[in-house]
Amino acid sequence: MDYNRIAHLAEAMIRKLTGGISRSDQSRLDEWLDGSPRHRELYRRLLSGESHRWHAENFPPEDDEYILQGVRRRIAAARRRRIALRAAGAAAVLSAVAGAFHIYTLHMEIPQTGDSPIGHRYHAVMTIGGGLRVALSEPGRETEWKEYTSAAGATPDSCTAECRMIRIEVPRGSSYSVRLDDSTLVWLNAETVIEYPEKFSGPRRRVSLSGEACFEVSHAPDMPFAVTMPDGVEVTVLGTRFNVHSYDDMPDTRITLIDGSVAVRAGPHQTRINPCEQAVVDRNGLGITVRRLPDTRVFTCWTEGLFLMADAPLKEIFAGIGRWYGLEIACDDPAGMERMGLFTVRASHRDKYTAVFDALRDVTGLEYTIAGRNVSVKLPSE
Repeated sequence: MDYNRIAHLAEAMIRKLTGGISRSDQSRLDEWLDGSPRHRELYRRLLSGESHRWHAENFPPEDDEYILQGVRRRIAAARRRRIALRAAGAAAVLSAVAGAFHIYTLHMEIPQTGDSPIGHRYHAVMTIGGGLRVALSEPGRETEWKEYTSAAGATPDSCTAECRMIRIEVPRGSSYSVRLDDSTLVWLNAETVIEYPEKFSGPRRRVSLSGEACFEVSHAPDMPFAVTMPDGVEVTVLGTRFNVHSYDDMPDTRITLIDGSVAVRAGPHQTRINPCEQAVVDRNGLGITVRRLPDTRVFTCWTEGLFLMADAPLKEIFAGIGRWYGLEIACDDPAGMERMGLFTVRASHRDKYTAVFDALRDVTGLEYTIAGRNVSVKLPSE
């Protein structure tokens, strides 16, 4: 579907809501709805608020006529394709139509059937002291790892510098959670590695992380909890809940605070953030930026089995989908991914990845092919 047609559909939907739709707009809308059951389901979700609730709750309302003018400007400047307006109320329909404003929300409760393509899994691999490797896969048993360390041999009651290190690796397409020796709970997202001592000792509780994790740190005023990342970023807390997003293929590390207080340090730069704030650490040494968030759940809902990327370019979305479902995604037009603007994608862990790509195809016009765990994406031409 071309972008101009999507923009016209967005305008027709708004006029439908405001009671001013013309016969031609109604005909155009009806034709689109009759074209596919998927279109009717998307339209139902848009009107019911299911697909754009997050935007509606977090962005201020705009004047409908202003939004319509924005659509017209979007049509006139279709080649630029850089518009990204956000709205609520009747105009929030527009914020859910990706082709018009490059924002799309997917939340399809599709039950899994068959063996492939699979959804998200609960799985990890543990390495004890650099030797024994064990598969972990039992949901709800955050201390499962301790059973295997006991079987591997006892450690001294008073842990020293030689204390065994535990390494948990979560592969692509999976997630896992662990409860550390101090009762700190850690949710681990796909393609994430965490290392921690079997028993904490010394003045600080130290763990290292690569990937994404959400921490619910047990309060211990006399022993701060510190998380270090490969890029040199360190987060220090006493007892709080926060999310760390630090993948190698991202240009920055993001620390999102849910409650409590954390200190963030990166080389000579350091800051402290409060609840509902996010520290963005630039990996090119440009410092730390703190921004206020309307809703931290956007950055932590993955711990509840929900994949959500808000206002992100296709390059980041494809990287996120690849990690979540364990896929290798290749696109034939890297520049085109930037040109198409920003999208919001939401999916349950029960959804098949084909449902996500089907929805993106319906909105953007992209085509995709699957070969095992490899997905090739072809973007529409201008």
